[in-house]
Amino acid sequence: MDASTTPASTAQSRPSFNNGGVELPPFHLAFPVNDLAAARHFYGTLLGCPEGRSSSEWIDFNLFGHQLVAHLVPGYQAKRPSNSVDGHDVPVPHFGGVLPMADWQAMAERLGAAGVEPAAWPPRSRRAACST
Repeated sequence: MDASTTPASTAQSRPSFNNGGVELPPFHLAFPVNDLAAARHFYGTLLGCPEGRSSSEWIDFNLFGHQLVAHLVPGYQAKRPSNSVDGHDVPVPHFGGVLPMADWQAMAERLGAAGVEPAAWPPRSRRAACST
């Protein structure tokens, strides 16, 4: 697979982070959504996250080896609070993967081509500092 088609679950897209030589375990994150079909499209189709178990009220996704669970909460409307970080307005809460620069750019291009506008892009200086 080239970087433009590498799904978010592949090990080569997941930098190896460790704590004193011990690889950190995957994490679990559950969050509310008001539309499971839209969540399935965004995480499954656009980000390439394989789908795990699901029901009519939730979907498990694999994001870089981590378990994300989208839970249906009818009528849920996210608030848009933010904080200034290094002079940039950053939405809170947020989460994401730290990717090698080529993978990050490929994902950004894929999302942009699908018409997805990010709430905030990392500042160029942070993108450069995080590249591996």
